Amino acid sequence: MNELSVLIIEHNQKINKLISDYLIDNNKMKDHTFSVEYYDNLSDASEYLTKNKRDIVIVNLSLLNIDGIGNFYKIKYLAGNAGLIIFSHNQNEDLAIRMVKEGAQDYLLEEELEAKSVYKSIRYSLELKRNLVEKEALTMELKVSQERIKLLKGLIPVCLWCKQARDDDGYWQQVEIYVSTHSESMFSHAVCPNCSKVVYKEEKILKNSSKNITDFY
Repeated sequence: MNELSVLIIEHNQKINKLISDYLIDNNKMKDHTFSVEYYDNLSDASEYLTKNKRDIVIVNLSLLNIDGIGNFYKIKYLAGNAGLIIFSHNQNEDLAIRMVKEGAQDYLLEEELEAKSVYKSIRYSLELKRNLVEKEALTMELKVSQERIKLLKGLIPVCLWCKQARDDDGYWQQVEIYVSTHSESMFSHAVCPNCSKVVYKEEKILKNSSKNITDFY
């Protein structure tokens, strides 16, 4: 059974206790247990998040709105990979929806607060955040791949004589090394038919030369 860590940022101690009791007396999410921390102000909560990771952060909209939406972006940043849930009154639902559009995973309304809605919001937020993190990782991998491909586009300075390639720092290196450094391509070596004829001919000449020398002695 997995333990989920939850941080509640709420100035109303009754709400803190109610949500905490819902989570501790858990009969809806039997695959999880919960550990709960709560703070009644953004300053202490922010300091806590700089030192501790949480799976879920539930924050009261009225605390975020004290100094404008800038507080939301701060908490969103500090929450990191945690699912972020906005807690609000009905009259502030439009602002809560705006914050979801800006990056929160879900919102809860005080007038609809019950165990079922809390569990549902937590499940939804965890899944949404997990998908977002995976998407961001894939996007970063794609960006890195595109940068590598970009390095292989255009003109590559190659020596006419030895066929070495010059990198961006002005150093010359074998083409195989250059391509492997700037992409995920790997090289295996074989001898083509034309070169095979030349190599075979040279080997035959060397063998005959060695035989003639041996016969001479």
